Formats: sequence, C-alpha cells, structure tokens
Amino acid sequence: MRQRVSDSGSDIVVLVSEDGPGAPLVPAVCEALEDQPVSLCLAINWVDLVRPPDGALRCGSYALQGLLRSPLDGLGGLSKRLFDLGVGTFALVVLSPVILAAACAIVLESPGPVLFRQQRFGMGGQPISVLKFRTMRPESCDVSGGVQTATRDARVTRVGRLLRRCSIDELPQLINVLRGEMSLVGPRPHPLGMTIEDRLYGDAVAHYRARHLVRPGITGWAQVNGSRGAVHDMEKARRRVELDLYYVNNWSLGLDLLILIRTVTGAFLSLRAD
Repeated sequence: MRQRVSDSGSDIVVLVSEDGPGAPLVPAVCEALEDQPVSLCLAINWVDLVRPPDGALRCGSYALQGLLRSPLDGLGGLSKRLFDLGVGTFALVVLSPVILAAACAIVLESPGPVLFRQQRFGMGGQPISVLKFRTMRPESCDVSGGVQTATRDARVTRVGRLLRRCSIDELPQLINVLRGEMSLVGPRPHPLGMTIEDRLYGDAVAHYRARHLVRPGITGWAQVNGSRGAVHDMEKARRRVELDLYYVNNWSLGLDLLILIRTVTGAFLSLRAD
C-alpha cells in the first residue's frame, strides 16, 4: 500500500471502514503511511453513528475523520517553497565567491571531482541525488553511506576538514533546494545505506520514517541543538530523530528563520574559534 500511494502522488487517502477508528486495519495503515506526505481520512457510514466524531466532516453518506495530516499541506507547503526559492537564490548569489573559492581549493589540493554525489532519502522516502563538496580523497569516498565519518577521519583531506568545520561542504545543496528536492531547513537527508549499531537506521529507530514527511534540509532543528555529524550509538540516534520529529510537528516559517540564524551564527563562531 505504501508503494502504491507513493507512486500515485496522492495528497489524500481515504480509508473506508465499517468498524470506525477501532478497526484492526487502522493502526497498520497509519504505520504504513507514516513517512508519506499525505492526509489520511477514515470514512464511516453516517447512519451508523450515534454521535459524529469531533471534527468529522460529512461527505454524502459518510463522515470523514482525519487520522493523519501532512504537516505542509495547503498554504503551509506553498509558503515554505516560496521561502526556499527566495532565500535559496539570494544565498547562492551572495555565497558564490565562497563556493568558487572552495572549489578552487579542492582542485589545488587533490585530483578528482569537485562535487560528491550520494543517494539519500528525500521526502516520502524517495531517493534523491544530494550534492556536496568532495572532502575526502577520491578513492576513499563512500557512496553507500554505510561508513560514517569519524573524528579525525584519515579519509578527510585538509581542505575537506576546514569545509566540514564551517559546513561549507553543504553549500552545493542549494542547487538541490532550487530543484525542489530539498529545503533550506528540515531533517538532514541520510544515505540509503546508513547504519547504526550494524542495523539500517530506519529499522533501528522507532518512527524514523516520519522524518520523511517533509523535504530534507541543509540544516535542521537537530543540528542547531547539538546533534550534528556522525552518530555511532542508539541513544544519540534516538535523540536526533526526536529533534527531527519535533521540527516536523511544530514547523513554521518563524522556526525556519530561527534555525537559519542559529546555523549562520554557529558557523561564524566556529570559524572565529580557529
């Protein structure tokens, strides 16, 4: 069912049940659609109701009760997309000297491509090709994402270490934002093969897939609250997902703006500390 909904591009899914919210199928459907940016409604025969559920809408002979709602449906999704396009275009123009300087530094230090492309999870769990500046030696780049970067990782070049420290390596993702694959702010996109304690991240952490209800971001609520970089134990993995889900459930343009300000401030302070 999940794959059919994903392939159809539907915005709303209606589940018809004679048993109401207590039907055994309801929890299974909710879990299957946990990562899909759709609104799920339960259709109950109106004549069978003694009292319609709070907030239910009548549609013909049925009462429609909301079970799941996409956090960015309607005007919310439109306003976030316009914000991404406006601020993303402005940032790409203003930061073009930094982007050019980073590209030149990579070329001068080591042979190989300037950009690194990796398949990661996008909205709805769909794979997207995420761009980054290459920060490792070409022969050491891990396309699958199964091996996370460690502190003082020998695979990282000197230029790459500086780019990572200031998050400059993420700037090519502004192109992903303008393409509509990512957002400026959202849960960070994880590689398809990312693992935690030898298990795929999505299988190891409860409700992990719910982070895919929105577009992944260049920065996010987890990152500005101290949860950034590699995660190697389950406790930190759960904490990061909790922060991501807080963002999904409490999204607003004001929160996006706060996260962007804290990201820029953090990068500036990191640069000054060196």
